[in-house]
Amino acid sequence: MTAEVAEVLFVCVHNAGRSQMAAGYLAHLAGDTITVLSAGSEPADKTNPDAVLVMAEEGIDIAAAVPRILTDGAVPKFVDEVAQVTFNGRRAHANGQSVLYITERCVLRLGDGGLELIEIAPGVDLERDVLARMGFRPEIAPDLREMDAAIFTDALLGLAERSPVARRAR
Repeated sequence: MTAEVAEVLFVCVHNAGRSQMAAGYLAHLAGDTITVLSAGSEPADKTNPDAVLVMAEEGIDIAAAVPRILTDGAVPKFVDEVAQVTFNGRRAHANGQSVLYITERCVLRLGDGGLELIEIAPGVDLERDVLARMGFRPEIAPDLREMDAAIFTDALLGLAERSPVARRAR
């Protein structure tokens, strides 16, 4: 008979400092006797470098720690049926328009064969945080990329400088 391993979840808003440090300490002290998790309600794009340095001084490496989402959005984004259609992606695609569906976790592109997942948010686990929450399984792009972490911060994005039109003008 296999003994169950206890799970401990440390939570803070950005999951970039305190919860990562607490999880690091417990994982260091408990080893494999406890499954240690950490998450945040508004995860940052990366773990705070100062937290990584402080923990390194203690001999604990949390450099690979990635902020994770604690709660799901209130409304499922991809379902089999809807009550009202305000945008018809299939029609737009048939008319030659590019159709992207952008959520807080991923970006999907509508193509001839259906939806293809082309980008995933930093710190999001593809299977657990995206695919397991969808009512269908999209194609996964062979060159699946991480979404630009800058869009998850409060800083100005400099969209005018980053736009394809601005880049072509340079």
